[in-house]
Amino acid sequence: MGATIVSLFALDGRPLAPLVQPYLGWTAGASGHFEPLRAILETLSDELFPGGIIPKVSPKETIYYAIAPSVAQRRQLTVLLRAAIGSTITDFTGPSVIFRESDSLEAVFIENGYLEGARFTAGADARRESYCLKALVRLRSLVDQSRLVRRPDLRTTGAQRKLKSSFSVPI
Repeated sequence: MGATIVSLFALDGRPLAPLVQPYLGWTAGASGHFEPLRAILETLSDELFPGGIIPKVSPKETIYYAIAPSVAQRRQLTVLLRAAIGSTITDFTGPSVIFRESDSLEAVFIENGYLEGARFTAGADARRESYCLKALVRLRSLVDQSRLVRRPDLRTTGAQRKLKSSFSVPI
């Protein structure tokens, strides 16, 4: 059975999304991208998504942060991000960044127990940035769809157990 996925919260139990919103800079050039940015930020409160993705817009580029409350969720999130955006369209290398207190958004992460995670961008290339944004929105949608479809746990039948026990070498 997989790890339990939970929403991301501040240390005091409040949802994390409202605490980071003042530092996202969405008014600085995010006019046509507000809905996709919001959909990505909602990963913080999506109980089906492992961890969360936070997009921070600046005039030059969008910086994305990926955080998770546990090592297991961090591993899941890393695999998903590599598959969705990888190093082809972004500089994503995995969750190897220790957050800096000198950055106001990263300071909020630190204050709430998220000391490390991933930081990545698509650079200043508008085409790559557009593709990255679409890929992250699609990733969230795919994760939600895949978790809604519960697959039955596989179980062996009595005949399979008997057959398995008849072999002298395990398969």
